[in-house]
Amino acid sequence: MNGMAQALALSKGMSCGQFCTSPGLIVVQRSAQANAFIDALAREVEQLRPHAMLTPGIRGAYAAAVAKRAQDARLTVRAHAPRDASKA
Repeated sequence: MNGMAQALALSKGMSCGQFCTSPGLIVVQRSAQANAFIDALAREVEQLRPHAMLTPGIRGAYAAAVAKRAQDARLTVRAHAPRDASKA
């Protein structure tokens, strides 16, 4: 399961997630195995190195979307970029 989480995290983080084929939605059935996968995926995502987005406009739109989702009480952040990622 950790190998699958690592592969998904690397795919999602490739080129800062800016590939058209980057997975945007991950659906799992509620179960102990799903929780273990989500935990493993969160650990893998936090290991990714931040890097520059294609344009400042894309970076700004991304930051605005993250801020908006952070205000949604229905959502839980499971992984986040290092503090200095805002400079990327």
